[in-house]
Amino acid sequence: MAIEAKLPENEASRQAALERYGILDTSPEETFDDITKLVAFICDTPMASITFIDRDRQWFKSKVGIASTESERRHAFCAHAIHESSVLIVQDALSDQRFFDNPLVTGETQIRFYAGAPLITNDGHAIGTLCVIDHEARSLSPKQIAALESLARQVTTNLELRLANSKLQAMNESKSRLFAILAHDLRAPFTPILGFSRLLMDNIDILPASEVTSFAESIHRNAEQVFQFVQDLLTWSKHELGALQFKPEEIAGREFFRDIVTLFQVNAEQKEITLTLDYAGEEVFVADKNMMGTVVRNLLSNALKFTGRGGKVEIVARAGQSQFEVRVVDNGMGIPQEDLNKLFQVDAHYTTVGTAQEKGSGLGLPLCKDFVERHRGKIDVDSEEGKGSTFRVLIPQ
Repeated sequence: MAIEAKLPENEASRQAALERYGILDTSPEETFDDITKLVAFICDTPMASITFIDRDRQWFKSKVGIASTESERRHAFCAHAIHESSVLIVQDALSDQRFFDNPLVTGETQIRFYAGAPLITNDGHAIGTLCVIDHEARSLSPKQIAALESLARQVTTNLELRLANSKLQAMNESKSRLFAILAHDLRAPFTPILGFSRLLMDNIDILPASEVTSFAESIHRNAEQVFQFVQDLLTWSKHELGALQFKPEEIAGREFFRDIVTLFQVNAEQKEITLTLDYAGEEVFVADKNMMGTVVRNLLSNALKFTGRGGKVEIVARAGQSQFEVRVVDNGMGIPQEDLNKLFQVDAHYTTVGTAQEKGSGLGLPLCKDFVERHRGKIDVDSEEGKGSTFRVLIPQ
């Protein structure tokens, strides 16, 4: 019976290395097609492909003489080749105990000869192969093997260039969005700060104490908005430029959420809002502590901002075996249905005024979405105007 390839010991990091290139299920590209055609010509084979080994399939980025776009990983010759440090050569599949009754050998494809050079990333992960295939048992010359290895290195070089270009485009887009946000939002809070401070400077000797206090409170409130905006902007910029490392760890849930609630308790008391935490047991959960802290703080800050005096805000968290769930529930203003799809989009730049005229940067929720997706999780919202909102975060464990 044919032998299926075992999963590599570093399968999780190998899969992550593959996914970072964003190559799976993309359209044909001339750069890769030229390599495939060239290797088929040099090795004089009717079939060739650039193949990537995904979780449960092999997917062909480029192919010659192969009709399908993917096939099952458990039958893939390439799943064996990624275990090799050099070219895997199968001269006659019918005589090889790993493949003699493989469906790709006995079926319509009728593979007899296979040679695959692993595609090794810069950090040492084998994510696929450049391979040549024939219907006849045969071998390759030393020069053909050397060419196959050389062209496999060209594939990985092109993957790196493709990734670098994608990052450069993202940086340019981030820069454009950054300037747009600065122009749109950073100037606005300074207008009342400058106005009220000028009034104080010019009239401090004649203004009643109550008006001085009022002006000072306005200056402080707007300065806080500027500070929060800059904090959000710096965090978002670091994330966009890839400067924030993703470091998941075990987190003691009760202590983590209790610290965040304590941080916002004064804000809640000032608005006479009842702030509660519902976290059962002493379970831990796995996440990047800084990113998850940013997510929960943003959601809690928004809930308090859009809940009126005497309202209620609750954090509900549950640690399960397969996923971790956090819900931030309020009975505040709610969100119009037509605005729900704008909340997590930076380009939509959705922001509104809170119940005490609090203003936001418009960056908090898009940043939450990015951080949750870094955990391969999801964030959603259920809201009704006048009745409140529930934001839910699910993180796989």
